[in-house]
Amino acid sequence: MSLQTLDGDSLAQIVSYLECWDALQLSLVARSVHIIAKHHGLKYVSIHTYAGHIKFCRSMLSEMRHRLPYIHALETSFSISNEAEIEESSWLGPPTITVDHYKAAGTLFAQVLENASSLKRLTLNRAEVWMEYEPRIIEAIIDLRNLGELVLRDVGPRVSRVIHSMKSTPYKLGIPEAPGASYYVHHSFPLADNLRIPSVRHLILYGNMSVPPIDHLARVFPNVETLNLGNGWVNVPTEVGMEISWPHLAHIEGLPEMLAKWRNVSPVHSVCIPSDFGQRRDNPRLLDGIRNAQPVALSIVLFRPSADIWRGVMTSSPRLRYLSIEAYDLRWSHCWQQDLGTWFVSTVH
Repeated sequence: MSLQTLDGDSLAQIVSYLECWDALQLSLVARSVHIIAKHHGLKYVSIHTYAGHIKFCRSMLSEMRHRLPYIHALETSFSISNEAEIEESSWLGPPTITVDHYKAAGTLFAQVLENASSLKRLTLNRAEVWMEYEPRIIEAIIDLRNLGELVLRDVGPRVSRVIHSMKSTPYKLGIPEAPGASYYVHHSFPLADNLRIPSVRHLILYGNMSVPPIDHLARVFPNVETLNLGNGWVNVPTEVGMEISWPHLAHIEGLPEMLAKWRNVSPVHSVCIPSDFGQRRDNPRLLDGIRNAQPVALSIVLFRPSADIWRGVMTSSPRLRYLSIEAYDLRWSHCWQQDLGTWFVSTVH
């Protein structure tokens, strides 16, 4: 059977498995497949500027409206300001982008989301701010049914409403605080006692002190396999030193201050402790965090490590088999080479 003799539905099904570039190439093959293949050429969209966001929305709601159902991934990485931030910077002069501009942009974006019914991945920076400017965005995200990955960069009550009511069952959920949101600290991110989202296997959640404690997260997301607590604030457990049951947890990323306050009932496979550039000395909670996790693989960043830290990292987890260390500010330690050599010899033997 010739490709050109297939009906539109069959062609669309075939083309849906192609990458964007392959779909565009196929659109050049024959007139009969040109339209269908070209529609699938736009699947993954990443927007990095406010101006680009406006241009994209207007285009997709006018001459490109027919392509909205074919978009599978949408990411906005640029930042916007809320009313408090705009007011805070008013001494610099009239804002380039006003509150009314943001509200109009939010209306356009809500219309895009309402028609992008096939979205599988959505990343929205300053999500809480967008939802404050245009509440329709809340309902539009809730109504999406095919999301496998959802990242809402903000912590607040509107994002919480989406998490409670979303019709998708994502396997990856990210709720990190937006970077630079110094004037937008929420004190409310409620998670209902009866809320359960078992589909989430990869969880990213960090930010200000409104983030729920770890034991609450374990209750809401019982099947998490990888947990990223970032390098910012995270609420402590209701009981410091408590045991938490995450039976499938295999990987944790977070600062020692957080990892030292709880431990999983089952040891995890790998731990990544990211850089904390505010920490310029041995962190007293570092070894406690490693002991609690008992990893097989450990990736860690150290500043001015002492001999005790070199030795402690290796002995804190008897299960440790793979170790990656980035060490900084070694020039301040006159004996770091000797410390490292002693540690290496004891490790090999």
